[in-house]
Amino acid sequence: MPHRSPFALSLASSLAVGLGTALIHARPGARLWAATAAGVSVAPSDSLTAPARAQLAAARRAVASLATPEAAIAAGYRPMFGHVPLQGEHYVRVDLVMAGTFDVERPSALMFSPIAGKPALVGAAYALLHPEGEALPAGFDGAADAWHVHEGLAQVAGKQLVMTHVWFVDAPGGPFARYNPTLPYLAAGLAPPTAALLADSAAGERARRLGLALASVVTPPLLFEWIERRGGAALRSRTAPHRAAIEALVPRLASAERAGDSAGRERLAAEATRHAESLVAAYRGAVPERPLVARLVDRTVDEFLGRGHGVEEELGALFGGAPARRHTHEH
Repeated sequence: MPHRSPFALSLASSLAVGLGTALIHARPGARLWAATAAGVSVAPSDSLTAPARAQLAAARRAVASLATPEAAIAAGYRPMFGHVPLQGEHYVRVDLVMAGTFDVERPSALMFSPIAGKPALVGAAYALLHPEGEALPAGFDGAADAWHVHEGLAQVAGKQLVMTHVWFVDAPGGPFARYNPTLPYLAAGLAPPTAALLADSAAGERARRLGLALASVVTPPLLFEWIERRGGAALRSRTAPHRAAIEALVPRLASAERAGDSAGRERLAAEATRHAESLVAAYRGAVPERPLVARLVDRTVDEFLGRGHGVEEELGALFGGAPARRHTHEH
């Protein structure tokens, strides 16, 4: 295995604690499913089989009593990784990961993200240690759940980490999507972008960039928080004005939405985006002696903009493994 500097390993550990490596996530799946969580309606999907819809409903019922971080902790789940961009904070039961058995009513990870300022259970993940070379778990009925493999990250001989996600709130990419770009909007109390808007190249990019700006103040990624700590007072003196400006823009964006002022909202969104760009530039240059930091910042931005899954690929390379690949299965 190639030599890894103490800095690289400590940063990787900060970004991916648990199982000795990383539980980092995967790729979009299908459409939406019928449920309601924390006041967010989720439309049914014509592409899912009836058994898959029943399984999704069973998953939601099974975790209904774990709807707060406190309840999750009482049930043996533990917070890991901080806030993962567009996924939320993961509460993980390592014993269920290590067991390697798919049970729709016992997800190994619960995903929490704020909705209008309160932590909400927005989804779950089934992350399993699975024998290398064996067929992927059957999982949910049909092929929409899009199991994926994280090669080189399990760090257990003969095992690989396989995973799929489910969302309990509306996800434009569907119930098994890797990322949910609505989360920063929900956390800020703003109207989330629709799948149709995100599919528009120009409008979708503006919406994703605003999501990055919102996330930087309402659900900052662990990487950004780590850089802030590393940079100390000197960095905070540069970033604090931009964070404060974005925070001040959030209620103005909400007012513009309530008033139906589309033009005003667009101007405010553009202003928030400019402040976010300044934040990103500050983070990129905060640790110039460590090029890995700038690369991880760039790849985090790529994830917000729907341009790839770069952080896990960077960490996969760091640990000497291959980038994560997407696998689907047929039933």
